[in-house]
Amino acid sequence: MRADEVLMILYDDPNADFYPIVSFPCVFGLSMTLTGEGRRLHFYRCTQYYDDGEHSAQLLMFLRFLLAKERALSSGNLGHGWTWLKK
Repeated sequence: MRADEVLMILYDDPNADFYPIVSFPCVFGLSMTLTGEGRRLHFYRCTQYYDDGEHSAQLLMFLRFLLAKERALSSGNLGHGWTWLKK
């Protein structure tokens, strides 16, 4: 199945004290389309394993990536890996 537009919502609730990653709730929405104006992003699953921690750490890492000059971000958890590329 293929969709021309996707709304991606990333969120996290405050973590318990033994997961000191973020102590506040956060949410991020990203509307992605196959055509149109805006920043071009590509997303790939990769075979390399990454262990970047829980989702809230990855959310903050992704937000920093969107604002930074770097063109690639690789991350993952629990035996999975993926790469974001800015074009």
